[in-house]
Amino acid sequence: LLLAILLLAAVVRLARPDLTEFKADEGRLLTAALMMSDGQFALRGISSSVGLPNAPMSVWLYALPLVVWSHPYAATLFTGLLGVVAVGGVYWLARRYWGIGAAVCAATMLAVSPWAIVFSRKIWAQNLLPAFVVGWAIAAVLTYVERRRAFLILHILCLAIAVQIHPGAI
Repeated sequence: LLLAILLLAAVVRLARPDLTEFKADEGRLLTAALMMSDGQFALRGISSSVGLPNAPMSVWLYALPLVVWSHPYAATLFTGLLGVVAVGGVYWLARRYWGIGAAVCAATMLAVSPWAIVFSRKIWAQNLLPAFVVGWAIAAVLTYVERRRAFLILHILCLAIAVQIHPGAI
């Protein structure tokens, strides 16, 4: 079941990247990430709607796939892959604490949610959040519920990354 859910999530997020919406914010973020992939270190992200600069984490993350392939599809597919990772993380978390029924239901709902699909196909800072928020939640329960202190580092790391991707993570 998990493989089928992940395959479904991957198909709807990764197929036809040419149909992805691409406007001003996407262009600004892609340009900054391309500049960083060429060696120009980003000290800030794109400006927010109120004119304040965002943290550069989204630029840093989008620069990763652009080092390999400097095409908008690289960033688009990267967002989609992180969306698939989030679906897998939701499955893992739900199965571990609430059983296979809850895991299948939650992961399937995230895999086929129209808005989750739309936002996992766009180059936009906040669209990187689901994978890191799910990672934060997994690390939180492993650290604080199961008392596995080694996961505290992952918990803090995912939280720090999420908050720097977009202030909405706060």
